Amino acid sequence: MTATVLRRLSPLLAAALAFLAFLPALGAQFVNWDDEVSFLRNPDYRGLGSAQIRWMLTTTLLGHWSPLTWMTWSVNHVLGGLDPWGYHLGNLLLHATTVALLCLVARRLLAAGFGLPPARPAIAAGAFVAALVFGLHPLRAESVAWVSERRDVLCGLFYLLAVQAYLRGVAGGARVEGRWCALSVGAFAAALLSKAIAVTLPLTLLLMDVYPLRRRALGWRARVTEKLPYALLAAGAAALAVVARQEGGNITAYDQYGVGARIALAGYTFWFYPWKLVWPAGLSPMYELPARIGPGQWRFLGPLVAVAIITTVLVALRRRWPAGLAVWVSSAIVLSPISGAVHSGSQLAADRYSYLSGLGFAVLAGAAVPWIARRVRRDAARGWVRPLVWGAATLTLGALWLGAWKQTAIWRSSETLWQRAVDEDPACSICESNLGRVMARPGRFAEAEAHVRRAVALRPDRHGPYENMGAIMLAQGRYREAEEHFRRVVMLRPGHGGSRNNLGVALANQGRDAEAEAEFREAARLSARLVDAPANLGALYVRQGRYEEAIAPLRRAAALDAGRVAIRANLGRALVERGRAMEAIPSLEQAVALDPRGAQERFWLVRAYRLAGRPADADRETAALRELAPALAAELTR
Repeated sequence: MTATVLRRLSPLLAAALAFLAFLPALGAQFVNWDDEVSFLRNPDYRGLGSAQIRWMLTTTLLGHWSPLTWMTWSVNHVLGGLDPWGYHLGNLLLHATTVALLCLVARRLLAAGFGLPPARPAIAAGAFVAALVFGLHPLRAESVAWVSERRDVLCGLFYLLAVQAYLRGVAGGARVEGRWCALSVGAFAAALLSKAIAVTLPLTLLLMDVYPLRRRALGWRARVTEKLPYALLAAGAAALAVVARQEGGNITAYDQYGVGARIALAGYTFWFYPWKLVWPAGLSPMYELPARIGPGQWRFLGPLVAVAIITTVLVALRRRWPAGLAVWVSSAIVLSPISGAVHSGSQLAADRYSYLSGLGFAVLAGAAVPWIARRVRRDAARGWVRPLVWGAATLTLGALWLGAWKQTAIWRSSETLWQRAVDEDPACSICESNLGRVMARPGRFAEAEAHVRRAVALRPDRHGPYENMGAIMLAQGRYREAEEHFRRVVMLRPGHGGSRNNLGVALANQGRDAEAEAEFREAARLSARLVDAPANLGALYVRQGRYEEAIAPLRRAAALDAGRVAIRANLGRALVERGRAMEAIPSLEQAVALDPRGAQERFWLVRAYRLAGRPADADRETAALRELAPALAAELTR
């Protein structure tokens, strides 16, 4: 009875332990690594109306098409606005649920591998260990503690649900049952809607057919045919993923990293993740892509040789130890889309890619439990082995739990995140640059500038450090120096609207309005969704007294982001100045509602009320304005 209760409760216990291991994430902030763009500066996901859902279904922001993940973030915003606590809680709950589901999946895989019932205590214990090895591993910290990587935990949940339904469907030994097949395919579709990395599942299912399910008797044609629905979904998702990456503009060109570099990248990828599972030291949010890569460099030659040796040994041992080869190949299958043939981004590797690729290794670790139990039963003299093994397992899992806790803590803030990254790799240009950007915000300009200058010296070919240096110069009023840095960014990224907009800001602050106007217009042309370009163009026109011309770009900016006070205020002022007070009132009322302490917004609202013939409203706002800015209120009576 006790064994049965423990077996039933083990998924929940594994989930609870995994939740506790990453508990520091609940005190974390949003970080300046995608979170700013995705949440803090993005109004499009805020809500569950038709406009937001339409945006979620079509956006490829930051090179991802993941509408289901966006919907979960929208739920977070509806429930708690921009409080990061709720977003982090969502990640933790999803990860804990995934761990519980892995416990169930591992039971079926281990039972099939050992030819035992899933209810056997040794199988249940092995599945519990597998779930904890996966769920407590420090490599999970990036996916769990980083709000932007909810894609991983949500995708992982549906990925495992698809596998579990498939395993239930083939439990009879024949073709997969229709209802289970439908559930599995549906869960796979949900995984793809969460993150495209799940596209390799059809190949993983074929591998599972060979081992541990041993479905060879069904025939290869039948096994392949039943995977066609998965394959069709995978093909569509892969095409969408490529399009999303292309629109994101961060696919690595072959003229920059050729065939030799891609071979080196593949070897490094297939080695990095299994090795970090075994030895999770030196984990970082950024393993920067080197400027030059070649298979002859020791950093890449060593992994290439290691992958070749391990693969050869596992192939030679395939009959005695098929599980080893199956897990090794399953990891390679999951990692193949990011292994180098199509590379995007500035990272050489990333901890988040271990979320799916590490599942097989976790199950393999759990397989040690029934394997040892079988050996002990065969030889009573080895009874001492069991407590020794459980002791070692407890120490290992405890070490993983402690490592996960510490690794999660580095995601507490942007500064702790990038300080850790710089400590791990002082030669990381992106890490130095991002740390400098963080330090500039509270006005620590000297420290910030030192970090960003080091980033520029490390990688003068990267645009990010120049952009951050330009922002630091702007914040200090050093507009000419800011212009120099932004021009460098534009040279490196001529087709990037944000860079053009930043250059326009530097020019406008020097009074070079004609040049600034040209940059703002070009920025708006290059990036139709960039709010800053029409907002800055409209503000420039307002400052110049070109009120009629200001209205159109300001309306465009307000449509892109209804929550910016300055946009609403400038639009209202432009309309008032053109004698269109009735049109101005809604915009100015929204500006005052967004910033009740804003004196300028209230000043123009009073003028709009008076021009519109609403004296009572004007008197009420004038009284409020006298408390905020007596001089402005007095100006209304002149």
